[in-house]
Amino acid sequence: MTQLLESPTEPTREEPEVLFKEARQRRRRRWLVGGIATVVLTAGVISTVVIPSAKTAVRPQANRAPPATTAPASPIPGSAVVPRVAWVDEGGQLHLGDLSGFTQRVVAQAAADPTTPLVTAGGRVFWVRSQLTDPNGSRLTNPNGSALPNPNPQVFGIDTATGQVELIAPGTQVMASVDRTFVYVESDYRHLTEYWLDGTPKGRTLTLPDGWFLLNPDLNTDPAPVVANGIVVATWPVPKQNRTLGIWSPSTGRVRTLGKVW
Repeated sequence: MTQLLESPTEPTREEPEVLFKEARQRRRRRWLVGGIATVVLTAGVISTVVIPSAKTAVRPQANRAPPATTAPASPIPGSAVVPRVAWVDEGGQLHLGDLSGFTQRVVAQAAADPTTPLVTAGGRVFWVRSQLTDPNGSRLTNPNGSALPNPNPQVFGIDTATGQVELIAPGTQVMASVDRTFVYVESDYRHLTEYWLDGTPKGRTLTLPDGWFLLNPDLNTDPAPVVANGIVVATWPVPKQNRTLGIWSPSTGRVRTLGKVW
């Protein structure tokens, strides 16, 4: 006897709805799982960026160029130069003025002639103490108020950074070298001695050729007596008719004549 299977019956109306419902549930589960993974990944990135202590290991790269350096956030000490001026008043006091803030202060009793130019080099100011002072450093004057001349003038210097005043040497005039690494101190109209800026002797005393003299310091306003190829000298130390100017080279001892001047 052969048993025959029952013919398939036509699906009812509820079966497709059940299938669609299950499919929608599976899709929702997939979206939920994917959304949780995205939130976890995003939270990890935010913690790395916001929290300074959170560090992510980075695989070193071969032949990687070094990172570019940037300028420091704070200024380097000494990099900015403050424009300053120095002068001696009628009372012989040395002033330092700050041009950036328009302030000034007295830093020393220089007892110097206010008509004689000051010399600056290496953060120092140099002058000749050509007026007499008492033991307390006050300037001595005549009854009419004029300064008493110092028979033994001396060259002094002040370190503007520390305010320290130093005696350089006895002398009637001071001049800076062209490169401003040392100074010349004039002992008389025909002799110069070299000193380092702190007053240490540099080792040479120079003598002008016969018939030539150093210029009077009161006249050395412009140009300075020390020039690139020597020192300006004259046939007379003070202005006279028909005197001749020249440039003296201390290295060769020779004078190159410039011409006659009044």
